[in-house]
Amino acid sequence: MQTCLRSRLWLAVKRKKKTTTLPDKNCTDYFSIAQNSLLNQGVIALGTTFVRLESLTYDYPTTFFLSSAISNYQSSMNKSLRELVSLEPGLVYFDHASVAPLTIAAREAMIQWTDDVSRFGATHWNRWRTSVEKTRRLAARLINAEREEISLVHSTTEGINLVAEGFPWKEGDNVVIPAGEFPSNLYPWMMLESRGVEIRKVQMPENRVDLDRINNACDAKTRIVTCSWVGYSHGFRVDLDQLVELVHNKGALLCVDAIQGLGVFPLDVKQTPIDFLAADGHKWMLGPEGAGLFYLRREHLDLLKPLGVGWNSVATAGEFQNDCLDLRSTAARYEGGTFNMVGLAGFGASLQTLL
Repeated sequence: MQTCLRSRLWLAVKRKKKTTTLPDKNCTDYFSIAQNSLLNQGVIALGTTFVRLESLTYDYPTTFFLSSAISNYQSSMNKSLRELVSLEPGLVYFDHASVAPLTIAAREAMIQWTDDVSRFGATHWNRWRTSVEKTRRLAARLINAEREEISLVHSTTEGINLVAEGFPWKEGDNVVIPAGEFPSNLYPWMMLESRGVEIRKVQMPENRVDLDRINNACDAKTRIVTCSWVGYSHGFRVDLDQLVELVHNKGALLCVDAIQGLGVFPLDVKQTPIDFLAADGHKWMLGPEGAGLFYLRREHLDLLKPLGVGWNSVATAGEFQNDCLDLRSTAARYEGGTFNMVGLAGFGASLQTLL
């Protein structure tokens, strides 16, 4: 089996009940142990869950995931990182690529918000709103962006749709996308076909993204190239510096689905000048589902038509009797309505922990 950085071994066992006891070995050995012992028992499906070190007990259709990234496991580092979360003793969690455990800080921040609103209603709303802006600053700091370039969104899907639906398309334009993308970075672009936009799905070699093939698929009508930073199904990490240079040389813009990489790999958008990026916080950023970030380079602010415009999109947000449509001069114009306050409280707390 070919493995690459953060590659995945997805296993499901055919029998209804089976228990496999793992020897007392370092984490670096578990990948090969599982591969050798469980492949022989009949692999039939894909899936995810967590594992206990002392024994693996599974009932159909329970499945589990092991990552070859643990080959760089360091016990001292693992101990310090483990103190940031509150997993059950003896439980080792391998599935951040699906939904990560919350940090203790995120859990506490969300409990505090829930307790506050339960006891005081909206009395402390201004305090919550201030916390939202702190989360925005932390999200910007994570990728070395400006605060004004960050919109706080509910999902990666929402951020990608802001680009796909907000871009000023013309009939005959095209989008280039590697085959095998996660649906959230495919369906929004496919919806454009009814508007005369061609979607060029580029076939790729197994388990990697070939930049030469992307380059060859681009032409004078290519407006956007969209690609996952880390592939959800194979774990291949694209060199964003090379990709953005390629895309810009073609006169196009780059949109990145960053959810599988952001939080575990560093990214500096000043050094790597991607144009758009979206990522929910519930994977490697260790936050709750439903709270994430959308980044666009500030020079593109007026390029994208805001979607879902509402009371929170304007410079006079909160002045409900003012009917002047004066959009915010920042990426916050894409935040049309009420924030996911509790989610953003947790997201911000986890970002603070990571930074």
